[in-house]
Amino acid sequence: MGIHQTTSDRTRTLAGSGAVSRQEADDALALANSADALVATRKADLKRLQALRGYQQIVAPFDGVVTRRLVDSGALVGPAAAGGAPLYELADVSKLRVLVDVPDSHAADVRVGNAAELYSPRDPSRTVKEW
Repeated sequence: MGIHQTTSDRTRTLAGSGAVSRQEADDALALANSADALVATRKADLKRLQALRGYQQIVAPFDGVVTRRLVDSGALVGPAAAGGAPLYELADVSKLRVLVDVPDSHAADVRVGNAAELYSPRDPSRTVKEW
């Protein structure tokens, strides 16, 4: 029970004995009702914002990273079974796959388990991964 409700109850009791006017009791009750309505409004706003926040998170039964959104914000989307387009493009980042062009003259030297170094084009002096 909030302070406004307590004040309203006390004022109503005092109004019954004639210590305060009926108007004061009605005003205290209106203030208590207003406070209760404000609390209910704030709770509803909080639930609405929590629901909106929930829509920002993508949950899937597999690991991956969203690499590209394929729909615009506010676009009408439907189930994929109804012919809808995919919403996102995902990538599995648990393994790094590197495709390398090997000249025919060196192809015979490539074996599983050979050591390799991977460099980033942005910083060729730094090794990104070494096997």
